[in-house]
Amino acid sequence: MKKILMFYTGKNCNPGVYDTLGKDFDVTQIYMADHVQPDQNHIRYLDLSDESAIDLLLEDIFPADAVLILPSVSSRENPPPYDAFKEMQLSLFSLLKVLYPNLMRLKGTTLWILEPVFDAEGASAESVRIAQKGVMALSQVAAMELARKKVAVNYLGKGNGYSDIDTLIKWAAERKKIYMTAQVLNA
Repeated sequence: MKKILMFYTGKNCNPGVYDTLGKDFDVTQIYMADHVQPDQNHIRYLDLSDESAIDLLLEDIFPADAVLILPSVSSRENPPPYDAFKEMQLSLFSLLKVLYPNLMRLKGTTLWILEPVFDAEGASAESVRIAQKGVMALSQVAAMELARKKVAVNYLGKGNGYSDIDTLIKWAAERKKIYMTAQVLNA
């Protein structure tokens, strides 16, 4: 069974993605929000400020056939403040920085950065679009930096939801000879 690591960078998650993947893959979920408590069901917590804990956790969960990152913006303020969007970008950047060494050792793996989830009432369409473009840009930078190790990095938009994400991951895993990176795809 293929092993997938799923990182959530915000204070909310999309259980639909896990529900879709959990049927066909061995999925370990890693949360970076401090209000989520780990339990025995393949859920871990990652504190980016504790480097020794990061190394131990990553050593324990790697290698993986694929890594998914699901960024999110959460805010109860209406409209959400600029800081909520900035926090999402910084969390994603910090997580990528931490994952790079492990991904570089896994030549040929795939990193999927999913379209951000917005749990913020009153977020303007313009703010959401700018945040999405920022995540796309980070995914393309990661793709260029990891390309020399044949790590494919792609951005996955949700289109009609993430219902076909398992099909896409299976398809990518079966076609290891096809190297596709720095792409923006829609599920």
